[in-house]
Amino acid sequence: MTTRSLFSLVLISTLCAFTASATAEPYWITYEGNDLPENEGWDRRWGNRQGAHQGGAIRTIDDGVLTLDTLYDEGAYDFAKIVSPGQFTPGPGETFVVEWRGMVDETLGDHYDAAVSLGSDDAWQLGFGIFTDNIVSKWDDDVSIPITPGAFHDYRLLSTDMRTYALFIDDELAHEGSFTQRLMESHIGWGNVVSGASSRSHWDYVRFGVIPEPSAVWLVIAGLAACVLRTVRGGMRRVVLLPVLACLLAASATAEPYWIAYEGNDFPENEGWSRGYSGGGAERWIEDGMLVLDGLADLGINDYYTYGQYPIDPGPGELFVAEWRFAIDEIISGPDPSFGLFSDESWAVGFAFSDDFVRTAYDHEIFDFDFVGLHTFRLTSSDMRNYTLEADGGLLIEGVFHHVFSASQLRWGDGIEGGASLTRWDYMRFGVVPEPCTLIMGLITASALAIRQRRQGENKCNNETHTSRSRSR
Repeated sequence: MTTRSLFSLVLISTLCAFTASATAEPYWITYEGNDLPENEGWDRRWGNRQGAHQGGAIRTIDDGVLTLDTLYDEGAYDFAKIVSPGQFTPGPGETFVVEWRGMVDETLGDHYDAAVSLGSDDAWQLGFGIFTDNIVSKWDDDVSIPITPGAFHDYRLLSTDMRTYALFIDDELAHEGSFTQRLMESHIGWGNVVSGASSRSHWDYVRFGVIPEPSAVWLVIAGLAACVLRTVRGGMRRVVLLPVLACLLAASATAEPYWIAYEGNDFPENEGWSRGYSGGGAERWIEDGMLVLDGLADLGINDYYTYGQYPIDPGPGELFVAEWRFAIDEIISGPDPSFGLFSDESWAVGFAFSDDFVRTAYDHEIFDFDFVGLHTFRLTSSDMRNYTLEADGGLLIEGVFHHVFSASQLRWGDGIEGGASLTRWDYMRFGVVPEPCTLIMGLITASALAIRQRRQGENKCNNETHTSRSRSR
């Protein structure tokens, strides 16, 4: 096979590989409590003992939270469902994720009513019944997991194979279990699902989807590089190597540079951020280009903002940057304002702030810091495994990310239950900043090697010609 035909074959194979991997496209579907589920693409299922479409829950939406109340009739049920065959099985290197935030504040009877159910494309099922003080994995040996009553909780379920799963509650691993094979359709459903039990449940959000793992792309790139180099003879491999790698790095930087900024000119949810809150949320207003969050009224108040971004990670020669400026004017009972960052591959870093210290979220280290007035923070990471946090231009913390299963996102605000604060947020910005010097240096080095190799080849050729002529004379 000739060099040209071999290269063409590799190029075509690579393009086919990328095309094939793109057919199982990642997706992310969300319900954020801003409208009734059936108005946002979900199928409503409701009824009572008289039949379907009879009765149902008393439904209200208040402060971005959907409430389902069936306490008036234990025979009533009311839930939302999406059936989408072919979408409930993650591909190789992908993870299926379900996230929801909710609370059940009253249940009548001994049986659960509020629940979340999930079915794969090949009839493997999972169901969680939610009580006021515990959650039950219904088809996983009825495992019971305690939760704090009277409070909203964040749930996150992850599975790479729809056979086993990990359940996180409030960012802590709560249970690892197994699916059960049952003859049910591929679906996700949530709400007050049982006719014969009754409850009042509150649903802040429900999100699900498939998250890809981009590292598989590098296998194709490495194969292409190896085949290209194989076609090059002798010393020229050195010349070709760096330009090939530089071009491949540039082509493979699928995480294109981006920059997302909130500048305090409007409420975050009006600028693309998702708002989450409990306890009625903070009292909020905009003043002098800053968002003011006043949660001093109650220790149970939360009010935070999330931006889901995929990919969020930096590519080769790039740097992830997050910078924010805020002030703590008053705080009660420990840290309250917080910041959290979750990478594409479920690595996370977070901070909780008090009036005189900063605490890391996952290793709980405390760093003294005087929070008088506004302060500027800047977090940087080139690999989403290690980070540097600067405060007002000086180094504050050098640390590491922790493996926490989550969708890629950035979160900030009044995010800690049990604390209360009055804070002012001037801006929150994050994104990937390219570092072109790495690529430029590689190309310069490659060019220098190429010129040097070419001159050496020309000198060798000239010397051989000169020697041949001398002999002939």
